[in-house]
Amino acid sequence: MTVRTLHNLHTIDIAPDEVGSTVRKGRKWSGVKRGEDIELCVCTKDPETHEVVGYGTVEHVRLTYPRGILAWEIANEHAAEARTYDGLLEGLERAYGEFSEYEEFVVMHYRRTA
Repeated sequence: MTVRTLHNLHTIDIAPDEVGSTVRKGRKWSGVKRGEDIELCVCTKDPETHEVVGYGTVEHVRLTYPRGILAWEIANEHAAEARTYDGLLEGLERAYGEFSEYEEFVVMHYRRTA
């Protein structure tokens, strides 16, 4: 089975055995299953680089809208700068550009394993 790569434009600020969450625009990650292993990649855009910095196991996935992201999910955000609602919105705009409050997002929780 192929391991999916979770690309990030920021550091991963959770330690092994901690649970973190990430918010992704669209439905791409909505099909990931509980117990599925993922690799955690820190990337840059210019120049484009990719560095796998760890691994995780998916614990929960749900589809929502920006206003439907729960406070405890934001508090568990794997990027420290996104652990407030304003910080999360800034990070999402940096990654995806402008978006509507009616666009779908996936919130995925995973346990970092390495």
